[in-house]
Amino acid sequence: MTQDDTTNQQEWQEQQNQKKAPNTPPKKKSPLRNLFRRRRKNNEGDDNHEDEFENETPVTTPERKGDVKSMMAWELETEQAVVMYEAFSEDPLEALSMKSTQELPTPDTPEDVVVRVKASTISLNDCKIRMGLWYDTLELPETPGFDCAGTVETVGSNVTKFVEGDRVVGLIRTGGNARFLSVPESRLITVPEGINSDEAVSIVSVYAAAYQALYRARPEEEEEDKQMLPSLENKSILITGGNGPIGYATIQLAFLGGAKIYATSIEKYHEVLKAAGAIPLPFDDWLPEVEGQMDLVIDSVCEDEYESPRMALNPTGHLVATGINPIILREDPGCFVPTAQWVDFKARYLMGSTTLYDVWTSSIERPQMFRYDVELLMDIVKTGQLKPTIAKQVSLSDVGQAQWDLENGLVDAGGILVCKPWKALKRATPPPPSQKSEKVRSEIQRKRSIVKAKEDEKEEDRLEEEQTSYYKDKAETRGLCNVMLVSDPNGTLKEKRKKKR
Repeated sequence: MTQDDTTNQQEWQEQQNQKKAPNTPPKKKSPLRNLFRRRRKNNEGDDNHEDEFENETPVTTPERKGDVKSMMAWELETEQAVVMYEAFSEDPLEALSMKSTQELPTPDTPEDVVVRVKASTISLNDCKIRMGLWYDTLELPETPGFDCAGTVETVGSNVTKFVEGDRVVGLIRTGGNARFLSVPESRLITVPEGINSDEAVSIVSVYAAAYQALYRARPEEEEEDKQMLPSLENKSILITGGNGPIGYATIQLAFLGGAKIYATSIEKYHEVLKAAGAIPLPFDDWLPEVEGQMDLVIDSVCEDEYESPRMALNPTGHLVATGINPIILREDPGCFVPTAQWVDFKARYLMGSTTLYDVWTSSIERPQMFRYDVELLMDIVKTGQLKPTIAKQVSLSDVGQAQWDLENGLVDAGGILVCKPWKALKRATPPPPSQKSEKVRSEIQRKRSIVKAKEDEKEEDRLEEEQTSYYKDKAETRGLCNVMLVSDPNGTLKEKRKKKR
């Protein structure tokens, strides 16, 4: 047999072996492959889903088999992604990072619901929690996001109120800046048709706080009957910090109630407040214009521990204090807690005709009333009488920058920052910050460098003083050596000392 015959026989044998070999099992399809398509199909027929995929990255399943790059890119847009911080920090740009995984969450308990998040807000509450200043102890790592709105993805075995596909919103304190999260059933409220996700999260946190500050935060003697809402018709109401999200929402609601509204802010926001129906007042020197005239003051600034707002009240007026967040955020590290605690104690126990209000506490202590108020506000929004003001929509990768802008006053008057977790993520180098943002950042860095220089100078003075004292003590013990060295111009003794050493 020739060599060519042998080679042909080997090739033939290899072909026969391949035919006898069992077929390779087909590759398993990713469990996320049809997730987007299935959720979109379930939403078909919903008259109010114009925002459900608003600004989201278009998803198309790769058609070519073996197109690994396309498949990877597609799965990146359908995976779980969350914003996290592993340590409390004052700098959101350094602390916050985005993490992703293809493992979708399951209900934490049988009473939990996994929500596919369509929107969540970015607020001062998130900043306070990130700094470690929340009044309850929170475990790390943590995800910001005080609320969330979306659709039910899966439900726990004991859940009875919701099924897959239901549209829901909830106040959750942390976790909202994510694509999926597990939420207790009791924290969720059904979102009706006619309300989009951005409006829902704005209502459950911002407008609910404004509404309850106006109507629910009452003197103790009025606590018994909660169904009888006070009338705001022709009442004089002062709102400090009217340019903030809750302040602006309070103006809108008070205007609907027929009140005469005064609102404080810096001058550049006066036209915006006037257009909303308020009489604008200076941010600082406003007391002479309203002293002793107000039926209700809602103070979200607390510039002087509520002294000026109380002086603005008439004899039967009432103060609602909501301004603990600004106190905390403007205090120096290391000294904010006693001051905030003192203001809180003073408002609760030392001042008459004063109610300290917090939306999270209200939702925990009076959940049925909170649910009723949120549903009422959604009905008002559906009628077109009320429209939440959305300042900006940002992706998960922009949450850190959004928190920084919020803390430094770079958000439009009354505007609410909304995180859209399915908005296209930044893959390339982010664009340079705006000139305004860069100017504020440079000013903060300049001030920090001045403080650091002063601290370094003090430290140098201290070390120099210690060094001088040290050598002075040594000189006293080595006086004889000093005399000998002075009387030894040739340095003979000095050389001997070197050799000894």
